[in-house]
Amino acid sequence: EYIATYDMYIFDRWGMKLFHSTDLYQGWDGTVNGRICQEDTYVYLINVTDNLGKKHSYLGKVTLIK
Repeated sequence: EYIATYDMYIFDRWGMKLFHSTDLYQGWDGTVNGRICQEDTYVYLINVTDNLGKKHSYLGKVTLIK
């Protein structure tokens, strides 16, 4: 209720975009084009604008384990 806009990106270690979502409730399932990605560490970038118009960015890593 406090989020006006939301963008989440997942990148591989070389910076290639693997996933993008503007749906706050849709997470990445570890696949690209229907194929499961290899075990590795991936980078996420989340950009949010709150209901007051303030922008927030979150950058981190997620490790995919099968």
